[in-house]
Amino acid sequence: ICFEKKQPFDCEYRIRHHSGDYRWVQAMNRPFYDIDGNFDGYIGTGVDITDIKIAEEGIMRYKILFQSVKDIIKFVDMEGNIIDVNEAALEAYGYSYEEFLNLNIKDLRAEGKITAELLRKCNEEGIIYETIHYRKNKSKFPVSISAKGTFIGGKRVIVSIIRDITERKQAERALKESEEKFRSLFNNASDAVYVYEIN
Repeated sequence: ICFEKKQPFDCEYRIRHHSGDYRWVQAMNRPFYDIDGNFDGYIGTGVDITDIKIAEEGIMRYKILFQSVKDIIKFVDMEGNIIDVNEAALEAYGYSYEEFLNLNIKDLRAEGKITAELLRKCNEEGIIYETIHYRKNKSKFPVSISAKGTFIGGKRVIVSIIRDITERKQAERALKESEEKFRSLFNNASDAVYVYEIN
C-alpha cells in the first residue's frame, strides 16, 4: 500500500551479520523523487537496534517474573521508603499500589525497628531473617525476608523477597505441642514404657 501511494514507511526485520549472528534492524524508508519531481523509488536508512531489542526482552522477562511469582517482592531506597512492589505484596498486605508507595518498611514491621545498621547489612552483605509484619488491617503475620542491595538506574536500592511463613510456623507449633504431649504421657505413665530397636 505504501508503495502504491508513495508513502513513507518504517519496518523492523532481522538480518544475518557477517559474524553469523542475527541482528535486528529498524529501517526508515522515504519516497525519492528525481530532479523533475518524478517518483524514483525509496531511499532509506537502517539502524541496528539489537541491543534495544535485548533490553526490551529483558524488561519483559523481568515484568513477567516480578508479577507472577508467589513471593512478595519489594524495592526500597536507602532510607527504607518503598519504591516498588509486586502483585503478591498487594494481596498479602491489603494496600493498593499507590498506598504502598507512601509507606516506609518501618510501617510494616510489628516488632523491632529498622536501624541504619540493618539497612547497611542488607545493602552491603545481604541478609536473611525472620520477623513479624502488619497488614493494612493491623493483623500480624510471620515472614522470612531475604534482602540485598543492588543498583537500578544508577541508584542504590534494596531488593527484599518476602515469604509468608504462617503455615510453617503453625506446623512447627503443632509439632512442638505433639512432642510435649508425647513427652508428658511418656514421663507420667504408670506402666513400664520402653523403646527398642529391631535390627
